[in-house]
Amino acid sequence: MTRKVTHEVKLPKSLTVAIYIIAVALALNVVKPFVGVAPAFAELGYNDKLRLEVKHSGYVNVHN
Repeated sequence: MTRKVTHEVKLPKSLTVAIYIIAVALALNVVKPFVGVAPAFAELGYNDKLRLEVKHSGYVNVHN
């Protein structure tokens, strides 16, 4: 008569969480090419300048 012995190993919770995070990151990398995101400021050419306007109330101190 043969007996079947099974050993169960419980992983620490921190290792289980790390494995899930890696699995989600890999899944997102697989899906990434299918989600189209346009690059920001793609219409700017070489040596073009980007003008940003910032409004604030108060003082700005610049130290060298």
